[in-house]
Amino acid sequence: WHNPIVAVTDVRGRVFSWSSAGTCGFKGTRRGTPFAAQIATANAIRTVVEAKVVIKGPGLGRDAA
Repeated sequence: WHNPIVAVTDVRGRVFSWSSAGTCGFKGTRRGTPFAAQIATANAIRTVVEAKVVIKGPGLGRDAA
């Protein structure tokens, strides 16, 4: 809820890349905003060429991502 963590994995669940709102520089309550989730997602998928998207978890950040 307060620090969205985004992980890019293959179909077997191995993590290629990950990011969170905290690692993108957001502090305090700003980490829980949809904008922070959007920036964390963009940071995590920067190296991905082809992907199948599956979004899990509750919250407004999921919709923004």
